[in-house]
Amino acid sequence: MKENFIHIHIHIPKEAASHTAKKLRRLYRSALAFAGEIRRDIDAICEKDPAARSRTEVLLLYSGLHALMLYRLSHALHTHKKYFAARMISQGARFLTGIEIHPGAQIGEGLFIDHGSGVVIGETAIIGDNCTLYQGVTLGGTGKETGKRHPTLGNGVLVGAGAQCHQAPLQKLWMFCPTHGDRSASGKPVRAGLQDYIHTHIRLFPAAV
Repeated sequence: MKENFIHIHIHIPKEAASHTAKKLRRLYRSALAFAGEIRRDIDAICEKDPAARSRTEVLLLYSGLHALMLYRLSHALHTHKKYFAARMISQGARFLTGIEIHPGAQIGEGLFIDHGSGVVIGETAIIGDNCTLYQGVTLGGTGKETGKRHPTLGNGVLVGAGAQCHQAPLQKLWMFCPTHGDRSASGKPVRAGLQDYIHTHIRLFPAAV
């Protein structure tokens, strides 16, 4: 018995195939970069938190890491001007973790958000590498002005529990010298470790004891 076969030929233009391949390569590179950032965040937590017993525990049980993972996803969307989707993810992260990070904030590698409840990081805040934030920290703005309106932290900065850090109005700017690895305990004056001179007015309020 003779069987009949139908042959279907699909022609894909070379330009379309090339464009698709480029998008897949970009997606692959982005996924590798995302995985690398998360790995460095996990390494930072394991290094700074003596209560962290394993990388698996950190990955599954640390709300600060979960907030960072969702932030990095929302920040990528924000960078590509997908503002609604970015904010939707950030609000979901806030609901799940109690940590609010605006997708527009710029955060370096190795941020450790310890405990994390009540932490707020504003849209134009900049955080350097290997920083630590304790619960209740606010990197907030000062009102309705546009442009850079949230504070900047350099590399290796530790901000204690309950600290309220705000970008100052122009007439009240303080200039801090660029140092690295400075630390601030709650309620004490702070000099943020900055790579460059940063005009910032930082107000710290002690957490309840």
